[in-house]
Amino acid sequence: MRFMYIVTSSQPMAGPTPALMEAMQKISEREIKAGRMLDTGGLMPLATGARVKIVDGELSVIDGPFVEAKEVIGGYAIFELRDKAEALAMAKEFMQLHLDHMPGWDGTCELRAFATPGVDVACEIDAHSRVAAHRLMNTTARLSAFSSKVDTGSRKENASKQESRAPFRFYRNGKGSGRWR
Repeated sequence: MRFMYIVTSSQPMAGPTPALMEAMQKISEREIKAGRMLDTGGLMPLATGARVKIVDGELSVIDGPFVEAKEVIGGYAIFELRDKAEALAMAKEFMQLHLDHMPGWDGTCELRAFATPGVDVACEIDAHSRVAAHRLMNTTARLSAFSSKVDTGSRKENASKQESRAPFRFYRNGKGSGRWR
């Protein structure tokens, strides 16, 4: 399973100590060599960032720093691990480095699994809804075919009746998924 670690702190942004950087470098090299760490990085201070947001249907851009920021993301890492238990063990080891090399620092390492078909509930729900949509489309087509056999009007009349019976249609977008209109 693929996990993202997001390290946040409510303290003013201060760079890691040289000792912490060295310790993180060692753990990163070990995990990259083992094929478990896919990517990692620290983020620049809030003053260099911006936010693009939508509020009440309006798009706005806000340049940093953000005075309302309660927690700041300092860095991230992406790992490919067996399961959540292994991900938790790795996060604890990483946060122990902070405890050992940055006394007085408070922070959080949030770990989140990537959404992957067949692994997470959200993707399975999406897959189930696609199957249900496909079944509904087939049922609608069969009902339309049956009703056109029963109707004695012309083909144009049958086509207009079929359009009025099916208010929604399922369109494919060429990627295996579709949408209702």
